[in-house]
Amino acid sequence: MTLSSHELYVFAGVCLVAVGLMSAFTGLVLLQTEVNAALVLALLWYMVHHALVKGALFLGVGVFKRNLAGWALGLLAVLALVLAGLPFTSGALAKAEIKAALPADYEWLGAVLLVSTVATSLLMGRFVLSLQRYREQHRAQWVLLSVPLWWVARLPRVAAGDVPVWLAKLGYRARQRVQMTRCRVE
Repeated sequence: MTLSSHELYVFAGVCLVAVGLMSAFTGLVLLQTEVNAALVLALLWYMVHHALVKGALFLGVGVFKRNLAGWALGLLAVLALVLAGLPFTSGALAKAEIKAALPADYEWLGAVLLVSTVATSLLMGRFVLSLQRYREQHRAQWVLLSVPLWWVARLPRVAAGDVPVWLAKLGYRARQRVQMTRCRVE
C-alpha cells in the first residue's frame, strides 16, 4: 500500500466536502440582495484556513513518508483535527463565524455545517489511521537501515565468540551493582 493511492482519495473526499460548503455559502452570499459583510469575511476566513491547513497536510505527508517519525504522525493528527474543526482552533472559529453570520432564513445550513464537520472528522480519522498502518508496514525496512554502523563492524567479532564474553562481563557488573545496593540498604 502506498500513500499515493489510498490516502489521496481520503484527501479528495475532504476537499469535496469543503468545496461543497464553500460553494453553498458563496451561492448564499450571491442570493442576498444586501451584502452580508460578516458572512463574506467568515467565508474568506474558512477558505484561507482550509487552504493553509490542507497545504500543511500535503507537505506533512511528504515529511512523514521520508522518515516515518512519530512526531510527524502526531503533527499530521493535530492538523487533521484542526481541519475537522477541533474547538479553539482556526477551523472551529471559521465554522462558528459562518454559523453566526447566517441569515435567519438559512439557519438550516448550520445543520449542513455540522454534518460536514462530522464527515471531515471521520475522513481525517481514517487518514491518520491509514498513515499509522503505512508506518507499521514500512517500519521494518527503516529499522534495518537505522542499525548503527558499530554493530555492523562488530559482526566479525560475534562470529569469533566475543559476544558471550561481553555478555558475561555485563552480567558480572550487574551482579556487582545489585550486591552494592544490598549493602547500602542493610
